[in-house]
Amino acid sequence: MESINGSLRRLQTDYVDVYQAHRYDYQTPLEETMGAFADIVHAGKAHYIGVSEWTVEEIRAGAALAAELGIRFVSSQPQYNMLWRVIEPEVVPVCEELGITQVCWSPLAQGVLTGKYGSSTVPAGSRFSDDDGGLNTEHKFMQPEVLERVEKLKPIAQHLGVPLATLAVAWVLANPNVSAAIVGASRPEQLDDTVKAAELVLGREALELIDDTLGDVVERDPTKKFFTVCWYGGRVPICLCRRFSGPAACGTGSPSKPIFPTHWPKTCSRVNGPIEPQKAQESDTGQFSIPGTLLPRSARGVVAK
Repeated sequence: MESINGSLRRLQTDYVDVYQAHRYDYQTPLEETMGAFADIVHAGKAHYIGVSEWTVEEIRAGAALAAELGIRFVSSQPQYNMLWRVIEPEVVPVCEELGITQVCWSPLAQGVLTGKYGSSTVPAGSRFSDDDGGLNTEHKFMQPEVLERVEKLKPIAQHLGVPLATLAVAWVLANPNVSAAIVGASRPEQLDDTVKAAELVLGREALELIDDTLGDVVERDPTKKFFTVCWYGGRVPICLCRRFSGPAACGTGSPSKPIFPTHWPKTCSRVNGPIEPQKAQESDTGQFSIPGTLLPRSARGVVAK
């Protein structure tokens, strides 16, 4: 209750329409989380509740408890875009069944679907530029074959008379289970392209052409989760995620160079098999560890996009 009160005070309002849980809290019983939601809704501080990046099992369990507590569970906030479609096989059907809609983040695939990244060009200061000003290709979306396919989307956008960014957001909104797309901008004028998407209706032919153009670079595996468990030793993160497989070293920043969301993670440790956050364990010395994973002694764990 203290958290929602602080938010309402900063927003200078008496209530919010939707109050969402960010990620699933494996350290807190679901009954306690949903009970806190119910207290907030019954106090009139929020009308509805939602979640972010929950699995189908977690969504079902949360929806059942919400019904018992007399509150409405209305939204799921996953990553969803032309390149990342892991919610389609399982999350979307279950949410349609339960009356829950998607409020999608990263509809532009972190800027990749604006078409600004070429095979040899990178905008200065962009999130995928490396320390030498070149293209950092370690991210899943920055693989050469992905960028080549994205480049081939530009003629489709041109035929429709819109920028590629508009096409990308309109594609997200074309999913009947999507109620909104969350867009960001580093400059106000960038919003001109994204807000136009609300007026662009894509027909079946355009949607099929997009699918054919992107082909097998699209990720559809529902077991994949696009989040990073960041383990901090001082200010240096070591990132463990389910985006990739196979071991690799990583780490950005240093104790003398603070880490901000615009800078990290440019690279991630890649581990074999999925990492389950609920398996993270804290030892007597206050260290967090995941079975089979080596972490620095000074590590502390947080989950971040």
